[in-house]
Amino acid sequence: MSIFKTPYQTTVGKNSIVSKVDLALKETLVLTDIVNDKSQDQPYLKMIAGVEGSEKNIPAFVHPFEVSSVDGNTYLCMDMRPFVRVDNNKIGDESIIIRNGSEYKLAEARLIMNKSWIINGPQSISGLSMMPCSVFASWVSEGISHRFALDPLDQLKLSILASFYYQSLFLTSEEFDSETKEKMNSVCMKVTRAPAKIVYETTDRVSKLSNIVDFCEAVKTILQNSRLVDFNAGFLITVLKNSWFGTNAADIMAVSLEHPPTWVSVIYTALSERTFRNSNLCRISERYNKDTSFVKAFVQLANDVTGKFDDK
Repeated sequence: MSIFKTPYQTTVGKNSIVSKVDLALKETLVLTDIVNDKSQDQPYLKMIAGVEGSEKNIPAFVHPFEVSSVDGNTYLCMDMRPFVRVDNNKIGDESIIIRNGSEYKLAEARLIMNKSWIINGPQSISGLSMMPCSVFASWVSEGISHRFALDPLDQLKLSILASFYYQSLFLTSEEFDSETKEKMNSVCMKVTRAPAKIVYETTDRVSKLSNIVDFCEAVKTILQNSRLVDFNAGFLITVLKNSWFGTNAADIMAVSLEHPPTWVSVIYTALSERTFRNSNLCRISERYNKDTSFVKAFVQLANDVTGKFDDK
């Protein structure tokens, strides 16, 4: 698996035209007097809220965006303008008034988790708990099974493949050695509660997982179901995009299929913000939220990265 550093490197994200965003962000960084906390690792976090005049020239962008400034520093930027307004009678951070707290929290969480993914490595996200993998497996298998009317056995195999695929998102290699595959199968059994025989029979036929395109091909090859003959990445995204709502929901769901920092941020927000309680993804998450360990681990990681993450 090729680890996707930012959402704009994923299958969907790389199709976005962001050259103008990159140029405008670089210009803003030059024109803005930024005081960075040197105790923090790069990339430095930068929220685009529309306070600075130069920020008005930055085209809207959906996901955390990494950019290098002329002074050699690296920044990870997030467009917060849809969720805030600026009080021109106040100065600096005090002029920013949050008008959509739930969406703001999700955007902030995605920004921070992406930084942890970059500076601390994939293990910082995988170590949050097994819950995101469980939710991912159910989210994918239930959505596809409902859409294509799959039988219970095919749904179980699909859940196994989704769990196996999710784990591959944390690996740098497209090939799986025997030890790695053994560990992944063990997680699949815990997540899906499937018999070992079915898990091994299913995953033994997986040859390559680089992205959602490979995942869809594996599903068709292994399930051998005539109803899935036209199944592809586009179908997968179309079926799952309505399980979340809010600003840029479809784009966020599409990226979540390949970018764990985005995925865990969505799960955290689903569990902590009442605004999203009626979403299908929130209902699935709550089934696996037996305790508060995931939320606590998420907040702790966010605090470790920024030193000031506010969970209120």
